[in-house]
Amino acid sequence: MIIISVVLFLIVSLISCGEGADQKINLSKQELANRYQILISEKTKEQLFISNQLAKYLKLLTGKKVNILTSKETDILDGQYIILGFSNDKFIKDILGIHVRLKDTQGFFIKRFDDDIVIVANKPVGLIYGVYYFLENYIGFRFLSKDYTYIPKTVKISLPNNLQEIIKPRFFYREIFIRESDNPDFSLKLRLNGRLGHRNLKPLKYGNIFVKLHDIFDLVPPKIYRKTHPEFFCGGQIDYTNSMVKEIALKRADQILQRYKNIKDKFYFVIGNADNGFYCTNKKSKERIKEGKAPSTPYLDFIVYLAKKLKKKYPNAIFTASAYLWSRKPPKNYPKLPDNVAVFFCDIESDFSKPIYKNREIYKDLKRWLKLSRHVIIWHYITNFNNYFQPYPNIYTIYENIKTYSRFRRIKGVFLQGSYGTLYGDMSDLRLYVFSKLLWNPKLDINHLIDDFIQKFYADAGTYIKEYLNLLYTNFKKHPSALRPKMIQYTPYLNAEFFIKAEEILNNALNSVPENSIFEKNIKKIKFSVDLMLLINNPYLQKEAQYKAIQWFSTDYLTKLKKEVKTFIKENNITTYSEGGHIKDILNLIELNRENIKYPEIVKNLTFGKDWFDYQEYMLQVCCGAKFEQDLKASDKVAVSMPGNTTAWGISLNLDFLPEGKWDIYFSIRVEPTDNYKIDDTAFRYGVYRKTRPKEVKLFEVLDKNYHIIHVGEFKKSDGNLWIAPPGNSSVYKIYVDRVFIIKKN
Repeated sequence: MIIISVVLFLIVSLISCGEGADQKINLSKQELANRYQILISEKTKEQLFISNQLAKYLKLLTGKKVNILTSKETDILDGQYIILGFSNDKFIKDILGIHVRLKDTQGFFIKRFDDDIVIVANKPVGLIYGVYYFLENYIGFRFLSKDYTYIPKTVKISLPNNLQEIIKPRFFYREIFIRESDNPDFSLKLRLNGRLGHRNLKPLKYGNIFVKLHDIFDLVPPKIYRKTHPEFFCGGQIDYTNSMVKEIALKRADQILQRYKNIKDKFYFVIGNADNGFYCTNKKSKERIKEGKAPSTPYLDFIVYLAKKLKKKYPNAIFTASAYLWSRKPPKNYPKLPDNVAVFFCDIESDFSKPIYKNREIYKDLKRWLKLSRHVIIWHYITNFNNYFQPYPNIYTIYENIKTYSRFRRIKGVFLQGSYGTLYGDMSDLRLYVFSKLLWNPKLDINHLIDDFIQKFYADAGTYIKEYLNLLYTNFKKHPSALRPKMIQYTPYLNAEFFIKAEEILNNALNSVPENSIFEKNIKKIKFSVDLMLLINNPYLQKEAQYKAIQWFSTDYLTKLKKEVKTFIKENNITTYSEGGHIKDILNLIELNRENIKYPEIVKNLTFGKDWFDYQEYMLQVCCGAKFEQDLKASDKVAVSMPGNTTAWGISLNLDFLPEGKWDIYFSIRVEPTDNYKIDDTAFRYGVYRKTRPKEVKLFEVLDKNYHIIHVGEFKKSDGNLWIAPPGNSSVYKIYVDRVFIIKKN
């Protein structure tokens, strides 16, 4: 009773505005080590894990072991403590008298009790978040990468007497799909909680929000039903209006959800439409599309049907529809979605150089979904999937977007898809650190976050890294480009002047830190990206430098860069450079022997860079089995090839990168037939997505194995995406694309 009275007196004193209200605890590192112990209510596995985490980092700071005691082992008036506990603990409620209402499992309460510090949460995830928050915001630790935690050299902790705050995240679901955060321990320190896709197999210690991805063919497998019931499939999707399809999907969804019945918390059960730009337009589907004034209407009917039928059996499942490509536009006059239905809004068509509100059509669709659904999560893109290492100046735009999303209470989560296919994508460590902080609290100052990261992650080289970032973003402002999820590897902001200056800055950065230090390794991650892009684009950059009378790098310097790039790849076991692209293809590309480019006869009287532009094979977007090869018949003796037995759109060019005006588009292609070809078989297909229907060329038209120039048509900037694909038959061994070129109309 004496203890309770004393503690209640302290509570009253803390809440009041007496003379001592502004007094602070001012502690040095040594005082912290000598004076403080950790106090928990009881030694459960959760409390022991969390308190041991706190003790571990305090020992790293002070060099001294910190004792962990329970309330039964000590008199709380005899000593100074960092007290950890749960809001429903008897010790927290009855002894300390803390009755705090935390509305969610992720939030925590932090308070100063005289000279003690108390951290309270509802659940283990909230308590561990509270511990990491305390270590960062009051002690000075920084969890900067999976390999490096900054430990403050000098500490002067200053805790105000009236310290009392409830901290909770703005977004319920937070995930950054960058490879480094696959590591569950590091993700937990960043307070990221999403586990989508392959991350389901690497759960966090506490607080997992699982995202179970299933497409509609998981519910109605084509292998089982396509032959017997072809009417189940329509427009590259399933027929969402077919009653038999719905019943089959319901049974299959039930079977799949049985796998997840042990998940105790809410999880997203995503039923995505097939990843293509087409949808069913049979009679019944057309009627529903007309009624809802959007192609998404039958698909949404289908998701709602499953959610209603399975709600009672699986109360933790949030049935989630993808607002993606053709399903991005919501139906009109549609009933409010049930509480167990969420919408994954995907903005893949955005120009990511601009905030979401400046991508007006997409932003308008998002706001319409927010009227329809109480639970929206964002699928946002933050890298170039055509080359994860390409400098991609969108950090400030992502900051603006996160702030925008935070203004809508119905947006419950954000998924940022970045360089998930490899470690060390463009500025991946900085992106993870900055974006994780913003997903927790979008009101933070981005410039402070960036500066804080750079100073601690690069040490004495920090000023050079900031100079490099300023160079990149300044050059981007001078040479603005649309930033798409799949960029060509040569863009105007990555010009000759940029690389000359970037190499100088990053060499200075390396020279300013000790060899073989963690800081040298951190700088080399950035330099690798810059060096790789320089080598890929060297043929074009060299010509640009000659044209501008700029001194370009010597052969010896470029040879040195190749060696350093290869060493970095080998030492860091990098295998992937793009979505579906193996790093050996890029290494092969930079080693291929090139000759002076031969221009097409059709442009011989035109001015390059004004009347016509050339996009050689290394500038094209490639994926899905496309490879760079030596080809003596190509204009510079190099081409990009694809095997004939696939139909993937593996070679493409986004028309966002065209100059202003109208342009005739051409590409140069040759075909190698197999020995047993059929002359009337298709040789290749091509088109401009969203603008033209697919076209095909027959084998007899290109049987001579030489390059043929194909006129695609007249187009302008942002008209879509030019794609070139093999035929998917046994008559074609390979197709080779040498270049795409454009000629100004009139």
